[in-house]
Amino acid sequence: FFNRVPKCGSTTMESYIAAALKRHRFHFRRSPDFTHQHLSHAQRRGFVSYFVSNPPPFLFDRHLHFVRFEEFGKTSPVYINLVRDPVAMHVSDWYFHRECVCTVRAEWCEPEWHLKS
Repeated sequence: FFNRVPKCGSTTMESYIAAALKRHRFHFRRSPDFTHQHLSHAQRRGFVSYFVSNPPPFLFDRHLHFVRFEEFGKTSPVYINLVRDPVAMHVSDWYFHRECVCTVRAEWCEPEWHLKS
């Protein structure tokens, strides 16, 4: 389970996963949900059911707070997390918002953010 942490190398990890898929032929699912990181009890139960229904070897990718599979009588998968220096993470996040988010949702951004550094 690649448990994404925002702005901590997820894109780089995805390139490693793509290369490994070709060589090792495992199942890979990437969640399209990047906004709902905290799940209710019912949502966690549904997620665990979904996760364990996939045939091994299986890798799942999502921004998600830790889910304790044992809470639902299942064995926890191996979690993969990447961490990053907090200052570098916030700098990366600022540039991401300026370059990506602000081009799609300009109303979320300050006009001076568009100035190049």
